[in-house]
Amino acid sequence: MLHIIVLILKILGIILAVLLGIIVLLLCIVLFVPVRYEISAEFPGKLENTTAKVRFSWFLHLIAGEAGYTEKDFYWKVRAAWFKFDGDEEKSVETVTAEVKEEIKETTDTVIEKTEKAIEDTPASEKEIEREETVEKENQTVEKKKIEAPKQERISIFQKIKNKIKVVWEKIKYTFLKICDKMKNISEIKEHITDFLTDETHTKAFLKVKKEVKRLIWFFRPRKFKMNLHYGFDDPYRTGQVLAGLSMIYPFVGDNMSVQPDFEHQIIEGDLYIKGNLRMIYPTISLVRSVLDKNVRQTFIDGKNFKL
Repeated sequence: MLHIIVLILKILGIILAVLLGIIVLLLCIVLFVPVRYEISAEFPGKLENTTAKVRFSWFLHLIAGEAGYTEKDFYWKVRAAWFKFDGDEEKSVETVTAEVKEEIKETTDTVIEKTEKAIEDTPASEKEIEREETVEKENQTVEKKKIEAPKQERISIFQKIKNKIKVVWEKIKYTFLKICDKMKNISEIKEHITDFLTDETHTKAFLKVKKEVKRLIWFFRPRKFKMNLHYGFDDPYRTGQVLAGLSMIYPFVGDNMSVQPDFEHQIIEGDLYIKGNLRMIYPTISLVRSVLDKNVRQTFIDGKNFKL
């Protein structure tokens, strides 16, 4: 009897070990097997003529997909093992817009036609009754105005001016008090936020998170990056904004990026190619490091309880 129990326990132990091994294997696959991606785009001169394509794959192409934009059409397709998914052939923007306009026009014409028909089918007697009721209401309104006219004439011009000045003064007073209250609230909110951000614990937590984000950006940087771009918008300010955004990624790509802003003409031409991979192990490590930091944990708790 004892050896049967031992045998059962041994079999259960083997099953548990196998299950644990499978879980560890799946976890390692998720953490260490990279998601490979490739991005390419071409800008022939006008934004509407831009073509772009994104491809990705994971675990020996067990899961793979592709999405793109070309000739004003968007398409996508995804494959997971032997299952395939893709979008229907998308209609161009111009075709969809034309169809929507046509449907709206047909609906409007139908409504107008039915309304006119209903008006024509209305019996003459009903029209006369409606006309008489309208005339009667107008007569009643005129009589009321005649009765109220003498009362209104009794109010002197001085009283009207006095009432008008009083109303304007009340509005000015209300607006001034409202502005003062808003300024007071803004000052209190600003002081409250400043106290939260300048707290020593919170400052250390922000520096820790900033360090981990920089680490992630470095690990997630593309293995291949090439950009040649000549662009410009009708608004020079917008052109400058895009240039400022592109300058932020220059330290990570170096001489592989060539950008020529045009502040006088609206144009976009060039090409873009990006290739790299993403591993979940890096954000997992950063997350664990952040959670283990007591300053980050305390800041998270204080942030949940923070109220303006």
